[in-house]
Amino acid sequence: MQNRTDYAGLPIRDRLRQTAGQYRRALEMAAAAAGGAVFAGAHILGGIAPFGVALAAAVPEGLFLPALFGALFGYLWFPAPGSAMEYAAAILLLGGVRWTLSSGSLWKRIPQAPAVLAGGCMLVGGVAAAFALGGDPYRLLMAVAVSMLAAGSAWFFARSFVILRSRVASAYQEELGCLYVTFLLIAAGLGQVTAAGISAGRVLASAGVLLFAFAGGPAAGAVLGVGAGLVALALGKDTAFLMGSYAAGGLLAGTANRFGRIPTALCYLGVTALVSVTSPSSRMMQIALAENLLACLIVLVLPGKAVRFVQPARENAAGETSAERMALRMQMERFAQALREIGDTTREVSRKLGSMHLCSVEDVWQQTMDTVCRKCPRRYRCWQSEFDQTMDAVNNCMLILRRDGQLESGQIPETLRSVCRAPDELAAALTAGYARYQAELGSRRKVSQIRGVVTDQFEGLAMLVEELSGRWENFCRRDAKLEEKARSCLTAQGLDPGEICCNLDRENRLLMECEINPLKLPRLDKTALALEMGELLGRDLELPQVRTVGGHAYLSWQERAVYTVDWGSSQLTETGSRITGDAYRSLTTDTGRFVLILSDGMGTGGNAAVDSAMTSDLLRRLLEAGVGCDAALKIVNSALLLKSGEETLATADVAAVDLFTGRAEFYKAGAAPTFLVKNGRAGYVQSDSLPAGILEGAAFEKSSLTLREGDRLVLVSDGVTATGADWVKSQLEAGAELSAQQLAEDLARTARERQQPGREDDITVLVADLFRAD
Repeated sequence: MQNRTDYAGLPIRDRLRQTAGQYRRALEMAAAAAGGAVFAGAHILGGIAPFGVALAAAVPEGLFLPALFGALFGYLWFPAPGSAMEYAAAILLLGGVRWTLSSGSLWKRIPQAPAVLAGGCMLVGGVAAAFALGGDPYRLLMAVAVSMLAAGSAWFFARSFVILRSRVASAYQEELGCLYVTFLLIAAGLGQVTAAGISAGRVLASAGVLLFAFAGGPAAGAVLGVGAGLVALALGKDTAFLMGSYAAGGLLAGTANRFGRIPTALCYLGVTALVSVTSPSSRMMQIALAENLLACLIVLVLPGKAVRFVQPARENAAGETSAERMALRMQMERFAQALREIGDTTREVSRKLGSMHLCSVEDVWQQTMDTVCRKCPRRYRCWQSEFDQTMDAVNNCMLILRRDGQLESGQIPETLRSVCRAPDELAAALTAGYARYQAELGSRRKVSQIRGVVTDQFEGLAMLVEELSGRWENFCRRDAKLEEKARSCLTAQGLDPGEICCNLDRENRLLMECEINPLKLPRLDKTALALEMGELLGRDLELPQVRTVGGHAYLSWQERAVYTVDWGSSQLTETGSRITGDAYRSLTTDTGRFVLILSDGMGTGGNAAVDSAMTSDLLRRLLEAGVGCDAALKIVNSALLLKSGEETLATADVAAVDLFTGRAEFYKAGAAPTFLVKNGRAGYVQSDSLPAGILEGAAFEKSSLTLREGDRLVLVSDGVTATGADWVKSQLEAGAELSAQQLAEDLARTARERQQPGREDDITVLVADLFRAD
């Protein structure tokens, strides 16, 4: 009789755990086989799937055979388009080599053995397949690239198996980095598993972003969000918007992690829902919302042990040493450099491959000759003795195809039609070949655009990481004494403060945040509280800003700046139109910078309004979240390129003034000049940069200068400068006594009067005056 163990009286969860322990070996083997099959069927970028080979090379010795047969089954059952035999050959070769090496100690002594084996077998299989199909250079280069991907994946898989088998309660930071990458590869493997459009891989990726944001804070959430976004982009171009969704959600959810798991999940769900508005369709937006909701539920029900395993990333700022801070900064800078190098390499390889594998119209008639004329007894007459006459006729046919898109047999020139035995078949073959040629050209243009967006995203994300590093470095210390004083003040006011954080930057400026009971907000006297808090802390504070997130209320203070801004605006639409193609936004950041944003969409009316509103809104949100202007433009440019299949562009004009120093920075992408009035004399800042959304690689033209009390800056759309810029300078000098709002209205009115009838454009004027704060 077979032995069996029953578990009575235990909760169902404990019983399941005990049963799993009893059959652990069988479950591990089943998981290895299933993992091999799933990873073999994980196709990214249209058919690249080396992850099954990588897993079979990386699994521990006892799980090798299940993973090998699972991967082989996956490659045969879920074949990659045009590459099934390549991967099957690689997995069989890997099985033979590893079986041979497993009897000795060489495999165990070399940590890089799984990576070398996976990359080598993948390279052999890819090169063999390339030569079998004619030795195409494009296939050879792809074989090298795929083998490198297989080697890297195998290294991360092998390292992760070591970490998970060590049975530690928590992992070191470098170990968590390996787990990050492995987790993303698993998500990519499950990306093809869908139900009602919801992808298991994307749900898992989203859950991972939220988990690491809660456990590791904004840095961990943002880094994993970037990786999860790249996975989503690799799974399909319709999900490219998830790159911004995951990154922003991880970053902002990480800032709320100290309030608990539920507030963090609500913050993540809210941010991702907001960013999902940029999705290409309402259906994709609904799917993204459902996936993120499922991810939140998964994280909320996870046991505490899973969260504690990744908890070391969450450090107390008060306990950080300068060495730890430097190490973190250097690590982020290395990560940024790696992202930038990946983008540069991708762009260079793409350029070279594109020049090597271009289709041409000659392929159309050559393929037609191979299919229609191959068995014709007159082919020697047409293509040898009368080659020139035949080519003249073919060229005329190509002209007709370019003009009409199709060719009838009666349109074939008489010199060829009188000789050809199958003119109808010839015309049909030329028409079909030309249609394929046009489709391939369109596909290559679309792929090239998406590839450019991806490389731009790498560059933008590298900038984002560098800016996060600089922002982190700028906060020098956390002052516990100020926190105690602030707590006593808030308690005396009856506000029941929760967590309080007082950070001092390199200029010893204070940024303070605290949590209070939301029921206390209705009777909050901001002015009295700011005065009392400032007197107690010995600092001149601005009025506190109130934010409510997930049922919690937060107050934030910053020191009163040296300068303040009075600004005004005026907009006039094109005559006969109720919608302006210009959009502007303003904000003051938590670091004391006043920012004006002006965007002018292409043309006028509804489409221009959508482009300019999208550009200005996204820039405002990114800058408000602490993203720098250069990285923000890269992200906005990608969003405009992916927004629709039609051409779209919008100028971007940003003026940022440091209210502590008066330092003004100007960022322009295709924008009109920015005018300045200093000491009563007017001038302007101009650039020759391209607008956002017109092509990949968009960048700001940057300039800066220092403003003083009484100086004035003016942002205008091109409707103002259509008749020149000199008149604007003259009017600015003449209107020195006008207020900002009066001057904006005066400039807009004059610009409309100067426009020629029938050639009107939308007009927007923003005027900002700098004053010393009282």
